[in-house]
Amino acid sequence: MIVSLPVSKVWEKYFHRQKYEDKCPWWGCKDMPPRPEEIQKAVDGGDEQIQSQRNDDNPHLGEREWHIKRIAYFVQNWRDDDPIRMKKPMSNMDIDDGAHRLIAARYLRKDTIQAYEK
Repeated sequence: MIVSLPVSKVWEKYFHRQKYEDKCPWWGCKDMPPRPEEIQKAVDGGDEQIQSQRNDDNPHLGEREWHIKRIAYFVQNWRDDDPIRMKKPMSNMDIDDGAHRLIAARYLRKDTIQAYEK
């Protein structure tokens, strides 16, 4: 079942996990999350500055620019009906797939984001 969750609440939990609990936070990148102007620069760069390729199995660990371009892809191609996937139970708000979308939602100042339980 897909539900709407407040972006601010999901972000709060996600940020805390990245800062204090994750063994490889922010995809192994330093100085994350990216600043809004970095995301905007990638968006302004057009197709050459966005990354449509998925990050399955994390082949881009430590590649900060790649992740900024992936976030920019979701900013340019935002779809309200593209839910993030949460680990069970959803009430823990632990993202299984969708962190780039969450950061894009914050950048776009979305109030809610669609989510479903893995």
